[in-house]
Amino acid sequence: MQLRRSYKQKFKNTGLTVIVLSVLALFAVMSDEGLCIFKRATTIPCAGCGMSRAFVEIYKLNFTAAFSYNLLAIPLVITFIFLAILFVIKRELFFLLFKIKLPIWSKVLLGAVLIVNWIVNVVRL
Repeated sequence: MQLRRSYKQKFKNTGLTVIVLSVLALFAVMSDEGLCIFKRATTIPCAGCGMSRAFVEIYKLNFTAAFSYNLLAIPLVITFIFLAILFVIKRELFFLLFKIKLPIWSKVLLGAVLIVNWIVNVVRL
């Protein structure tokens, strides 16, 4: 029973994090400078720069503009939609995803994708 409670707590913490990041994203969309601390400190865009604007363009169904802001926005939205559907349909399978240990090759692949996305963001500067 304690194990189940810890996953519920992690889910609540994740939900709170998503809400806070969503509010920050709204402020970033409203301001001209954005909220990226990395870009403000180094003047180099991070791997996530342009993600808020890309989400707004996806909401407007303007996928080409979203792709131009950040390459990973569309796959990320598809992943969020998949996880939301999974949560609604099969909650126990959704929580099971948090228990799975990923193999090292998947972590390396994810890191490579983030680095390539970061390089693309820097080259666009």
